[in-house]
Amino acid sequence: FPTRRSSDLNMEKELFQISHEIKNSLSVLKGYMCLFDGSIEKYDEYMPLLSKALNHSIELLNDFNNIGKLNIKFDVLDVNYLLEEVVDLYRPTIISKKINLICDIDDEVYVEGDYQRLKQVFINILENALDAVKDIDNPSINIKTQVTNNIIEITFMDNGYGMDEYTLKQVFTPFYTTKKYGTGLGMYISNKIIDMHSGFIEYIPNNVGVEVKIKLNQYLI
Repeated sequence: FPTRRSSDLNMEKELFQISHEIKNSLSVLKGYMCLFDGSIEKYDEYMPLLSKALNHSIELLNDFNNIGKLNIKFDVLDVNYLLEEVVDLYRPTIISKKINLICDIDDEVYVEGDYQRLKQVFINILENALDAVKDIDNPSINIKTQVTNNIIEITFMDNGYGMDEYTLKQVFTPFYTTKKYGTGLGMYISNKIIDMHSGFIEYIPNNVGVEVKIKLNQYLI
């Protein structure tokens, strides 16, 4: 009898998981639609919940679609320029939430990689940090880069609610999430992207909050 390849089994597992997650989200949609009687009161109550469930299904599909399209286009890029661009995207949120953002980054640090894919990783991590500090006093996020022996270390640190030991072990597991409307695919995909850059990413527990460290090979000009 022919044996089934592990890659085929993994794909079947991923397809089952994505269909299960979308089914759950659509079941929520169906449940609220059954309760909706057309009144203004019900509309105001249920429409935000319907919107969140629908957006969750769309995010699941988008993230799952990304898994099969992780093509890397290598080019020489400035890591710190990329980090500054990502921070600028979220600066209005950082200012409005009164988050103390500290950026300690070197000048002109280059890697050979995919600009958009690495941007995707940094956005994922920064969004997680912003979510972690949203309900605490004196929220703070620290982004740092340094080069040691031609290895670039990019560190994101926050003083948020942190992670327990179990969550730290599951952080790169597909579909695992602690967020109510998270897809559980963001860090799974991020880990794949960094691996395709011959890099390394890890979550490190701190006394306060979480530290995320990414290591990439420096490109020497």
